[in-house]
Parts: sequence; structure tokens; C-alpha cells
Amino acid sequence: MMIKQCSVFSVQGTGGRGRKFCLILFLFCTLYPVHCTLLTPPAFADAVYLNTGEILKGVVVEEHCDRIVLSTYRGEIDVSKASIDQIFFDNEEQNYTYLGDKAFSEGDFNLAFGFYQRALQINPDYQAAKNSLLRLNDALAREKLGIANSEFLKLLKKQLGIFIARRNDKIEVISVDNDSVASKSGINKGDYINSVWGSSVLYMDIESAARVMVGADSTPVILGIEKSIILPVNPLPWYKRIFLFLMFNDFGFRLALKPSGLIVSYVDTHGMAKQAGLEAKDEIICINSESVRYMPVSMVRRNIFQSRLRHVVLTVKRNVIAIRK
Repeated sequence: MMIKQCSVFSVQGTGGRGRKFCLILFLFCTLYPVHCTLLTPPAFADAVYLNTGEILKGVVVEEHCDRIVLSTYRGEIDVSKASIDQIFFDNEEQNYTYLGDKAFSEGDFNLAFGFYQRALQINPDYQAAKNSLLRLNDALAREKLGIANSEFLKLLKKQLGIFIARRNDKIEVISVDNDSVASKSGINKGDYINSVWGSSVLYMDIESAARVMVGADSTPVILGIEKSIILPVNPLPWYKRIFLFLMFNDFGFRLALKPSGLIVSYVDTHGMAKQAGLEAKDEIICINSESVRYMPVSMVRRNIFQSRLRHVVLTVKRNVIAIRK
């Protein structure tokens, strides 16, 4: 979920009308921050230079093996990586991490390491660069194993205890062995694996996805999984609906709107959400199959707590750590 910050400008020498204008502007920017990018063309942060010479401007909200997703004031568009000459991001550390990822994909690990190090020198807390360094170290260790391409799926079954298949451009977990590494990490049949070390595996073939999941024995790997959480129907009486804006934990959980998305900040250990499988730090990406990327919090509340469906389905993203056997 991309959130733009709105600035409130002071107006001097305009008397009461100026003060009223500032108050209205302040309320507008406070109450509708999520909609700022939808109402008017924003000051674009990222510039995508295509091989044709065309320049696309917007915000890169997703990056996959073969494409990026660019958010513009006219909507989201998919841009093939094969058509991209260069991308310039709004912040310097993101540019260096992008160059490192590009070098990594081309097999130049030394150059990639230098770019990641430079990104962390600029911003030691930049998580994307940290994830990329972990992915690079994992790839270096995997190269020493000399695994044949035909063995990755078998090794994935041995190390994590899962079998995967590609479904609708996603990597789905088809089966999970009992008492396996995956089952102990909370991975279930029907979950999707969206990322490894923070890097997307969407649109990959299963052999390529398995390749980045396996590694040296007894080493960790961070998997980003997507799963569905079904909340039971919980109709509210009319007198509670009046004060709905004050309540956000009727299912036993609370949400926080952060730059990374809509995050579960608290889960009551005795609430319905906990029983359904929701965990703190989960990122909610869909409610009843509707994306929340640009959804105002007021609509999130309404979709969850005023749903007339038999149940509410939350699609969440969760990072799990698995120790390979």
C-alpha cells in the first residue's frame, strides 16, 4: 500500500479566511491521506526509462522476475523488464539496491555485493538491501553444492517437506509432510510462496522457485507466504454500529497503517482472529478478494465489521523462517 504524505502550508496575512482555509486543508490531508494520489496527479517519485526512449513515471510498487508493477495516477500498469533500460528511484539506497539486484541476476556477485554495501552505508536500516545481502550469501553457498537443475524439486521436498506447483502465476504449496520443517514453520497446504529472502518468486517456473528455496543443510531461509484467514461472521447490534469508528478489535485484533501496508499490530490470544490463525505482523492484502492497497481505513472497517457475507476472508502475507534439513 503506497501512502503519500501531504504538506500543510501556512497562509499569512489573509485574516479569518486564511485561517479557515488552513483548517480545511489540514482536515482534508489528515482524513484522506490514502486518496491523495488518486485525486490529482502526484509528484512522481520513480522514473522508468524504456528501450524505446519513452519515460514512464510513477511509483514502483512491485518487482518480479520478469516485470515491475508501476502505480500511476491513472492506475497500475505492468512493465516487462525486457523493455526497461533503467529505473531511477526516489531515494539513493533504493537505486543502489536495484543496481545490485540487476548485477545479481546477471551472475556478477562481486558487483552486486558492492552495490548492496553502498546502499547500507547510506541507510543502515534499509531492509531491502539487508534481504538482498542474505539472498546473495545464500546463492554463494548454494553454488558450492553443485546441485543439478533436475534435483531442486527433490531437494526442496527433502529439506522443507513441501511439494509445489505453479497456479495462476503463483507458487502454490500442494502438499506438506507431517512433522516437516514447513509444517513447523506454519506453512500449510494451499498457501502460496510469494517471496524468498524478500525477492518475489511470482511468475517463476517451479524449478526456478525451488532453486532459490533450497540451500546448504542446517541453514535458514526466509519465505514470504500468502494465506487465507477466514473470520466467522460476527454481526454487531445497532447500538454498537453507531460507535463503529471507535472500535477496531471486535474480532480480537487491531490494525496499523504503515508505509509497508496494512499491518496487524495486535491479536488477542483469546479472540476469534487468533483462533482463525491470524498473527501479529501479518500484512493484510485483500478482504473478500478485494485488494486493500488503495483502500481507506474506513472502508476496511466497514468491509470487515459490517460484512453481510457468511464470513470474512482476509488474505495475508507473512514471513516465516525455515531451517533446511
